[in-house]
Amino acid sequence: MDDELEELVQYLEVNGVRRDWMEYVMCRAPSLLCCSMEELKSRVGFYLVMGMNVKDFGTMVYDYPWALGGFTIEEMNQQVNYLKEFGLSNEELGRLLAFKPHLMGSSIENRLKPLVKFLYYLDQPESNFIKVRFFRDIGIQDNAIGDMLVKFPPLLTYDLKRKIQRVVIFLITRAGINEKDVAKVDVIEFPRFFSYSLEGRIMPRHKVLVENRLNMKLRNMLACTDGEFEQNVRDAVERRWQFESRVSNETALNLDADAWSDAPESPDLSSG
Repeated sequence: MDDELEELVQYLEVNGVRRDWMEYVMCRAPSLLCCSMEELKSRVGFYLVMGMNVKDFGTMVYDYPWALGGFTIEEMNQQVNYLKEFGLSNEELGRLLAFKPHLMGSSIENRLKPLVKFLYYLDQPESNFIKVRFFRDIGIQDNAIGDMLVKFPPLLTYDLKRKIQRVVIFLITRAGINEKDVAKVDVIEFPRFFSYSLEGRIMPRHKVLVENRLNMKLRNMLACTDGEFEQNVRDAVERRWQFESRVSNETALNLDADAWSDAPESPDLSSG
């Protein structure tokens, strides 16, 4: 058994997995300890055949040991075949998985499809690169852009000048959002914000909030029907009225108490 384990370790070491990483890798992917050499070679070859060099392979295994020992060969092929459907070559897949090995453990429906759409959009004509550059210019980091487009891939299909820029300008000039905060307030936390009409929904509802002296999260302001929005406004106004009434009553009581405490004492008429 020891000889078999040493053979396994040596094989991984030759293919870029440093010996001082082995304990870490085996602890996080213990199924590797049960692999035959034939199966291990199949698993390693699965990645190397995509053009991944041994240095990148070793780093990938260290970053995400589960990519090598956590799935069946069938499951591994399923993930890769899905990515190939979008025209990625073996070499492109190798580079992608070396950089993002967690994709091997990602749900195809919930994670891979949105992510591949993002990568696809980035490969589109210059207009989409300009949009990504615009997001960077308003302070969004590249990893946040990726997360944002995974949440809402259609964002890159919107016209930059007529849709995206106009909404951002409205937030800064009319909604009172500080320019340095605009990235976090509409884009990162709620990218679907851009799917709503500026004139048809965003501006009218913002006007109602201003008239009623209300603050409301963008999601609560926009992601509801007109009837639901009107009810939300009524509820918020009622809560504020109750709060202000309570504060007013407490202030009045405190003033009365202060008045009594400051009044001169009554003369003592019991003597004389």
